[in-house]
Amino acid sequence: MKSFNLALAALSALTLTAATLEAQTAFSPPVNASTTSDPVASSAPGNPSPTPVPSRDSDQSVERLVVTGAEVPIEQDVVPTHQALSSVFGTDTNIKETPRAVTVVTARQIEEEHIRAFDDLSRASADVFTAAQFGVPGLPQIRGQDGEVFENGLRRNGGNNGYGLPFSFNPVEQLDIVKGPPSAVYGPTQRVAGYVNFVSKQPYFDALHGEAWATIGEYDQYRWGLDFGGPLTQDKKTAFRFSYEGEDSGSFYDFVEYKANDYYLALASRTYDNLRIDFNVEYFDVPHYPDNAGFNRPTQDLIDNGRYVTGPANGLGFGSTVTPTGLVDLPRSQVNTAPGDGSAAHTVYSQAIVTLDLGPKLSLVNRTSFQYLDKETQNANSFVEIIDNNYTVENRTEAHVKYTLPFFGNSFHTTVNAPADGKDSKAVQSVTETTPGPLSELVTGFDFRFNHIKGFSNFNFEADNLTDLTAPLSTRFFPRDAITGSLPLPGYPGRFGGPALVSSGGNYPTGLDSQGNVGVFGNADTNDSNIYQVGYFLQNNFAITDKLSLLIGGRGDLIFADVTDPLPPAGFAPASDSTVVGEGAGNGSLSYKLFPWMTTYGTYSFSQSYNSALGGGLALVDNTIKESNFHIASDLYEIGSKFSFFEDRLFISVAGFYQDLNRRSNFGGANIKYNTKGLEFESTFQPNKNFFTTLNYSYFSGHLDNVGGVLQATGTVYDAFNPSRPDLVPGTGAGSPNFFNFPPDDYEVSGFPRSVVSAFANYTLDCGLGASLGVVATSRYHLDLLGKVIIPAQYTLNAAVFYRQPRWEARVDVLNLTDEENFSPSFGFFGGGFLSSDIVYPELPLRVEATIKFKF
Repeated sequence: MKSFNLALAALSALTLTAATLEAQTAFSPPVNASTTSDPVASSAPGNPSPTPVPSRDSDQSVERLVVTGAEVPIEQDVVPTHQALSSVFGTDTNIKETPRAVTVVTARQIEEEHIRAFDDLSRASADVFTAAQFGVPGLPQIRGQDGEVFENGLRRNGGNNGYGLPFSFNPVEQLDIVKGPPSAVYGPTQRVAGYVNFVSKQPYFDALHGEAWATIGEYDQYRWGLDFGGPLTQDKKTAFRFSYEGEDSGSFYDFVEYKANDYYLALASRTYDNLRIDFNVEYFDVPHYPDNAGFNRPTQDLIDNGRYVTGPANGLGFGSTVTPTGLVDLPRSQVNTAPGDGSAAHTVYSQAIVTLDLGPKLSLVNRTSFQYLDKETQNANSFVEIIDNNYTVENRTEAHVKYTLPFFGNSFHTTVNAPADGKDSKAVQSVTETTPGPLSELVTGFDFRFNHIKGFSNFNFEADNLTDLTAPLSTRFFPRDAITGSLPLPGYPGRFGGPALVSSGGNYPTGLDSQGNVGVFGNADTNDSNIYQVGYFLQNNFAITDKLSLLIGGRGDLIFADVTDPLPPAGFAPASDSTVVGEGAGNGSLSYKLFPWMTTYGTYSFSQSYNSALGGGLALVDNTIKESNFHIASDLYEIGSKFSFFEDRLFISVAGFYQDLNRRSNFGGANIKYNTKGLEFESTFQPNKNFFTTLNYSYFSGHLDNVGGVLQATGTVYDAFNPSRPDLVPGTGAGSPNFFNFPPDDYEVSGFPRSVVSAFANYTLDCGLGASLGVVATSRYHLDLLGKVIIPAQYTLNAAVFYRQPRWEARVDVLNLTDEENFSPSFGFFGGGFLSSDIVYPELPLRVEATIKFKF
């Protein structure tokens, strides 16, 4: 704690209170600005300004940048200050002057660092460490919490906490990783740790470009793709791009496979100089993907020595125990899956963005998105999760107004000598020229969002620790006649001898026992929800001087919600409820450019969000909507400094943060106070086109404040074992799951390391031959809240060699080069690491992949 406070104090000595960047009409373009020959549209969809990266740096001359740009072609440039960025405050900004911690991951980095899913992002960004999430990470985890997913500034919807719903990176041109809640323009979200913004692929306007590729790898990995586009009209003002990626892969793990096809189409029109239209649509079809929980019975001996406790369970349900019989070296592929396990999902996502410039300082932007998804998971252990016909529509209209402040010395007066007769003569006179100061920018508008969700689940008999992974496979199939308190779901025949059995969304007295418990009860997940959300936002970025700026934003939202139980038992009217609530948000930033190469900032952000059930819907708790669940407050304090050296070839970002927030306990319980704090360092250095390197470090500390109650399914893994064999395992006999009632206390957040270091280096010879090496190292951390099981310090090395020519390239990736036997959480922090005493994920071993690519 002392070292953290000292570091934070040192950082604050360099930093003012808060900050933002202003967009300017006239600026010196960076390396990849319009002075280069970029075949893609120069700005991301919906940017009011066609110039991608505004900057106030007077020392950046066009002439110098053109020379530098020739040294590093735009498609090879990875320096963050040279990339378009509009995903933080909804306006074009330069990362150096953006008063928030944000990482820009370019298309080249995505390829070179082998980033294919959210759990790969720790290779490129500080304070991002994503759990395995049952083998398919559906959400990024940032600063110890679940994050959100945006695309071109519009929020995408997820499954239950986002878990179990795959994303494809096929449509992605760039990833913006923003730490902390969204700004007022983007509005409230269900998660406030941060978000990853997908900057989608843009059409080529100059000529036809394309590439086709295929990858083959160990453990039956097969992927392939096609990406091409070009102008559609002779005047080259309308263009398209199509991208496809397919996969049909097996796995290192038992009974796991992944089959998917992703289709993406983008259209863009620049027919009129002041009107830009961007449209894209993606169809992601995943007929089979895993629900891989990893190992159960995650004792410290299993983590340290690979020794698994064998033995049968004395029951099927909650509170049952295991009688230990021995210790075996368990193969890391022998995870808790069964034949027939798996999931399927289908997603359609589309956007239309229209930008109208009404003048050099006034623009209107309208953004519309539509998403449809369905998803089905059925496992032999009785777990079921189904999202049926979920769709979301959002429309946001923004007005962007740029202006010069009439005070604070925002106009600069210069006296010069000029020819008295207006010609080249020796007679001169004094003339005072007025140069306008930097431009301020106001953004205001309305946002409408509608989300319809229908989801069903059953996790009532998900007792992972009771399965012996060394026993016959037949023991992994939960007996259907033992699944009580659940109902068959019409239209879903099931995979294991009968229709899918799911929980109701409400509580019904179908048969009271002696204690008065209801016979059919909801699980705070099954729901049929309709959520309407209307918001107004106003954000003003005051450019007080060319060095000092103040950004203030605010937003108010009204939410109209109704929830109905979609599966009541026969003879009962469905439980239902509705409500109308308001939510508020605000953010303020102050930044100061101490030197042309250094900007410091401080930011405060307040936001409110609501707890979600399956598919992003709302839970009925005791057959009602709890309005308190709509006011989950977050307060973020962040300070930082950003540096640019060596003619903009080295970028460094340093940030410190503290965040207070509430989050919901499991099963619709009370809200829990939670705080996080940390330090983050990120750097990118690219002196020329042949070499670049990145280095990132984060320190994180998170605690639950004076919290008690049911925080984990099982108190500790040792509760699963009876005490009959202390020579094998120190069993307590408390049973698993036992919904242990934790006493009120301060608990360290589980499942997220205190320190994460990542580094990457890439070098390419002029002949096209190159190599890269990357490492991610994590400090030890608690797997469970009580710290009974510790994941030790770990590292993973990845390497690649490649050969590139203008028309083709080949590469070989070696992942986990030193074949480390690492572990990660199967479930994330959300839910207090709810299954952290029940399951742990053995990470993949050393493996090799080869890729061939042809360009045209």
